[in-house]
Amino acid sequence: MGTLRWSLVALLLAAFFVRLIWLVPFPNIPPEFDQGTFLQESRVLAAQGLTKWKYDDRAPGYILFLAANLRLNNGNSLAGIRIAQSLLSVTMVAVVFALTQLLFAKLPKKPRDRVAFLAAILAAFYPDYVFYSQLLWSETLFVFLTVFGFYLLLRGYRAQTDWRWFLASSICLGGALLAREVILAFVLVFIPLWLWLALPLQRGARARLIVVFAVGVAALLAPWMLRNVAQGNGPELISWQGGRDFWKYNARMVRANIRVKSMEAALDKEPTGAAKNGRGYREGFALIFNNPLRWVLAKASNTAQLWSGAHSVALKTARHLKLVSRAGERGLEPYFNTLGILWIVFTVIGFVYMRDTRALLLLAFFVLASLIAFFAIHYILRFRLGIVAPLFPLTAYGMAASAIGLRSFLRTRRIADTRRFVLTLFVVGMFLLGAI
Repeated sequence: MGTLRWSLVALLLAAFFVRLIWLVPFPNIPPEFDQGTFLQESRVLAAQGLTKWKYDDRAPGYILFLAANLRLNNGNSLAGIRIAQSLLSVTMVAVVFALTQLLFAKLPKKPRDRVAFLAAILAAFYPDYVFYSQLLWSETLFVFLTVFGFYLLLRGYRAQTDWRWFLASSICLGGALLAREVILAFVLVFIPLWLWLALPLQRGARARLIVVFAVGVAALLAPWMLRNVAQGNGPELISWQGGRDFWKYNARMVRANIRVKSMEAALDKEPTGAAKNGRGYREGFALIFNNPLRWVLAKASNTAQLWSGAHSVALKTARHLKLVSRAGERGLEPYFNTLGILWIVFTVIGFVYMRDTRALLLLAFFVLASLIAFFAIHYILRFRLGIVAPLFPLTAYGMAASAIGLRSFLRTRRIADTRRFVLTLFVVGMFLLGAI
């Protein structure tokens, strides 16, 4: 245990160094696009306070985080924010280690420790997480809150009757929901369903824990909704950007002959944020119902975007910072593609070979909810970041299981578990078929 503890400490220090080292060559990274909006609105919020702040376009969680950092830094320096985000990112690595221990609690101690440490290594040096901790996007905060919420939820599941874990998890996941809306279905639908199916308790006890979880989420969302109503924005759950993005990205996928700018101008004319959101969803569903076959084919044939290196945040950021040339970026893309495919393959292996079916069901619901969000907006540039971290335990387990299986095959020339091996090939093959 002592060796493992000090190895983990060394890993965390190395991860922190890898993130902070970017402050030396790039002390000032100018924010662009949404980064600039986040920073601008956080300064307005810090100056005016929450009650007078009128913004409601995007989810507010990350803007609140930036505003708090600006108040603590007592100025406009972004270095403090980058250090705070580096700390969050490194803490996420430690949480991934602890989450892996919970997910594979039925494994013997030594194999479990190895899988957990491997998962922590993946989280520590995953290129996109390293780069994102230095940029003003919401993903660093979102990923940390999501993984920490997973950990607290699994702690509650293992304890079963201690409602405080479920309350803490719901507050954490509610905060993640306020940072990004892509886990809306997972938090509001799939987690209560999983609690009902997985908890080995009487119906009344399960119902009470689900109510506790719902209360925690409501404690985060209700004040924001009341604020929106009080300011005349209508009963918005989080923001009105979801409806706009739902329409815009589905319009692109079905190649509808509609001008995006004209539609966005029409949305801006709606009297409240809730009205804008509602119209965006109505127009989006109309596009889908009018072009159902084209929509399904476009969505199903584009799964390569889940792992393609061309959409890697790290690679694009390196190009933006002039660390690599355009030719160098193209040369590196095949390697990033290969890493992405390997991540998919090992994660699938982890899914198939994991034995704890109730914990596996939670991860399966998470993937299903993520796919629903993917099909809803098909906005993949930063979408992958929220999926990868909670699945690192499965990726690490898949790598360990593959090594053990390969060693056994070389000794005996026999596949130990033929049915699981065939299932793995089938799932990976279906995914790659959709990516071609």
